[in-house]
Amino acid sequence: MNGFIYLWRDKARNMYYIGSHLGDPEDGYTTSSRWLGYELAYRPGDFRRRVLQRDVPQQQLRKFEHALIKRIKDHEYGSR
Repeated sequence: MNGFIYLWRDKARNMYYIGSHLGDPEDGYTTSSRWLGYELAYRPGDFRRRVLQRDVPQQQLRKFEHALIKRIKDHEYGSR
């Protein structure tokens, strides 16, 4: 089974959230983060999701997600 890597952007706060999901981008999945799930429900107009990579094999999904997260600079955590 394949999955995808996604990026949520919070336009109001100019912040980003990277994640992955085993499934199809159109299957209705939003996030496993409680915080982000709450924020999406509370202010849905402030968020936009972009699929960064489709059809990622299951065994490579977490590895690819982790590689993207490692590219975030330390000073950007919590501020962007």
